[in-house]
Amino acid sequence: MTSDPATAPVVVTDGSGTGFRLTAGGTQSIESNSELSAADFSNNLVQARVVGCGMRLRYTGRQIDMNGTVFALEEPSHLGTGGFTVEDLLRYDRVKTVPFTREWTVVTWQPVLPTETAYSTNCYASGYPNVYNSLILVIQCQDGGTEKLPFEWEWYLHYEAVGVAARGKTPSHLAPIAGMNVMAALQSAPSTMYDDISNRKVNIHKLSDRMVEKGSSFNQVTQLASRVLHTAVGAITSRAAQQYMAGGLAAIAL
Repeated sequence: MTSDPATAPVVVTDGSGTGFRLTAGGTQSIESNSELSAADFSNNLVQARVVGCGMRLRYTGRQIDMNGTVFALEEPSHLGTGGFTVEDLLRYDRVKTVPFTREWTVVTWQPVLPTETAYSTNCYASGYPNVYNSLILVIQCQDGGTEKLPFEWEWYLHYEAVGVAARGKTPSHLAPIAGMNVMAALQSAPSTMYDDISNRKVNIHKLSDRMVEKGSSFNQVTQLASRVLHTAVGAITSRAAQQYMAGGLAAIAL
């Protein structure tokens, strides 16, 4: 949640590596544009927690060269993914396998550990002593030869911070019941739902309302994720809960 180069949250291949893992060379770290620094945390000037986090990727090259598959995974225990190959990813039930298209493939972060819903004193908001990159997108495709196949990708991270170093303060309202419904719904959602949101196939406002209403009962939410949007949705039962969840949904749709 900081802008220091030493705490860069994203690692991406630059096309010069020869291996099949992020750890095989040819990578670069991507820094955040956060207002916070690592010193703010180490000096106890701020505490923060992650509200929404995700990455998305799509192919942008010629139609004739469009071949291959994208694999997307949130490591279920929020452990590391840097050394994963495609074979490693396929061992997970929740891995998403998407053929190349010009639409976004999305992977998102949800709270898994109990400490991840509380304000953290470390800049990674991690529940572990070590730091892990728990989200991963892997591309498997035919070699483009002298011209590497082009992709565009984006990542985002929303956080809430408290303390003297937290600037731009805004009111925050606690929604203990509706907020838990939202997190339960997100955790049981099909991973393809985020692709549909990012590609503007699902109305995020109707979806967020339904999550607040239904919580972990995800049948009607799944209908929305399948683009069955015929039923009118009632008034928002908790604006605070919708805003908490919208950090993970709205950001990838914009």
